[in-house]
Amino acid sequence: ADSEHYTAPVLTELQRLATTEDLKYLSPVQSANLAYRLALLYAPAQGDLDYMMGAFSEVAKNYAAAGGSEALQQCALAMMGDHGENSHLVYTAGRNTIAPLLAGNADILGVEMTAEQIKNLKFEGEFWDIVRTAIKSRDAYAPAETPEQLLQRECRDMLALGRFDRNPDAKIEVVKYESDENQNYLKRAADAYVALRRAEIAGQAPTRIRDENAAAARKSAGGTSVKEKVFSFLRP
Repeated sequence: ADSEHYTAPVLTELQRLATTEDLKYLSPVQSANLAYRLALLYAPAQGDLDYMMGAFSEVAKNYAAAGGSEALQQCALAMMGDHGENSHLVYTAGRNTIAPLLAGNADILGVEMTAEQIKNLKFEGEFWDIVRTAIKSRDAYAPAETPEQLLQRECRDMLALGRFDRNPDAKIEVVKYESDENQNYLKRAADAYVALRRAEIAGQAPTRIRDENAAAARKSAGGTSVKEKVFSFLRP
């Protein structure tokens, strides 16, 4: 991949989201909107992209010269290398490619290689045993997400699914969606959601909320009490 088409972080989040949300009933417009919002939320910053392109430069060279197996070895070597303050960034990018393949899931390469090439990939021998051990060891020491991090992830999922959009089923107009006014609106909605969820988790959620817009809140936000409260507070 190149820096203009590096979609792995977005695809990783989409795969995770698909484990908790039923996405197969999304309309074409809803699917396109979801992809757009995920890209806004999870596409790496340009500086991170530039660093990764350098870190994985040998991957592209080997893929062009020798095909998938050599390139994947170079990907694993880069993943396990020391990149200073960027080590976590490079490890995560490499792991997102290598780990699924080691588990027998070659779907990530489906658009880059033929079915026969994928079938012939071999991850055997001392080198790949070392890679498996490195991934297993590093994953074992990865800190678990804190309750606050889980809450922030939950909020990002709500943003990705358009739960705070004024009209979540309409085709996104990029200029309007990325306008300061709309982004400020979405930030206020997200902040209100997080605050209310914190209160709910702590057992202190307000028992009385304005209900004049409850029907609209249910339609726009899916009907759960916290989401209704968010929209009730945001609407005049």
